[in-house]
Amino acid sequence: MPEVPALVLLAYASLLILSILDNLRGPYFPEMINDLHWNGTQGAMFFAIANLASAAVGWVSPRILHARSPLFLLAIASLCLSAGFAGIALSHEFMAVMLSTAVFGGMFGALNLAQNMLVVEGSPAHLRRRWLNGLHAMYGVASILAPLLATGYFLLGWNWRLAFLVTAALPIVTFIAVQFNSSKQAPAVPESKPTPLSPFEWKLILACAVVMSLYQFGEVSASSRMVLWLRTERGFTPESANFYLSAFFACMLTGRLGFGVIHFKGLSNWAVLVVSACTSALCYEFALMYSPLWMVVSGLTMAPFYPTALDEISQLFGRKSAQALGYSLGLVSLASVGMHMVIGWGTDRFGLTKALMIGPLSFALLFAGLGVIWTKGLHSRAAV
Repeated sequence: MPEVPALVLLAYASLLILSILDNLRGPYFPEMINDLHWNGTQGAMFFAIANLASAAVGWVSPRILHARSPLFLLAIASLCLSAGFAGIALSHEFMAVMLSTAVFGGMFGALNLAQNMLVVEGSPAHLRRRWLNGLHAMYGVASILAPLLATGYFLLGWNWRLAFLVTAALPIVTFIAVQFNSSKQAPAVPESKPTPLSPFEWKLILACAVVMSLYQFGEVSASSRMVLWLRTERGFTPESANFYLSAFFACMLTGRLGFGVIHFKGLSNWAVLVVSACTSALCYEFALMYSPLWMVVSGLTMAPFYPTALDEISQLFGRKSAQALGYSLGLVSLASVGMHMVIGWGTDRFGLTKALMIGPLSFALLFAGLGVIWTKGLHSRAAV
């Protein structure tokens, strides 16, 4: 296994911490709803506002990244992320929670871009897919740790406010780590203005955003609602529901580590994307129709999609990767707002199980969308 540079490892650590905060919301979501007296639509806004803010910040982050560096963006966003998560813990009114959630979500978008660019710009082309899988394996690690951490907090008798407040200190570790690494040479950022994107490149960004949005609909609908679904409609205890969520992310971690450690030389990015979309649609549908165990298995089938899609985008856009990733991730976050609102509305009207049908439907549309992109040949046309 090639030696991973220090700045890439810093991106790994940052995503690990970010993902712990992100995934701690799911296990405590039922307690938040009860404590704050929210209905399904208000609960959906807790996730939707974060995505909306992430989209807005993601849209302007490429300019910040271009003017300064991924390390600068990583440091500032980490401090603001800590403040936003602490603000959620200390807020009692709906609007105050939403404002803090917006700060948290916005910094999520900034950090996502900074982390990915540290890896993209710090990786040799032949190792990029492996190191991106390694980066997003950190999400899997955190996603296992977060429910277990929540269970530990439950056993200590901590409520969601205390748990959030204590955990909000973690991003400060990233800020401190950046200071120790500030003397290292960050990936070069050109001083001239970014090269404008052509009309075709904007169309390609939109196509990439649609593909990644459909994937996010599937993954996030499962990860953010699994505990609530298992507890309210399948009769699981909090501990059992958290265990299933941990198992889901354990499968995702296994898949991403596998792609990060093993070099599948004969397997193209597009083969990975197509197989992942198809098998994830089937597993998600089986989970809703037959057994929640299939939801756990879907973590394995979803695992390679996101980092492989990022690698494909970086190959398509080359030196314009920062712009392409920033705008794509911003559009994905914006689209995710609609997903959360649809699930919230569907939960109030039809029940959570039927509302979660958006998951397998999204993966089915994703599979079809990949076929359209392949047919039109967009996947082979790199930006100039």
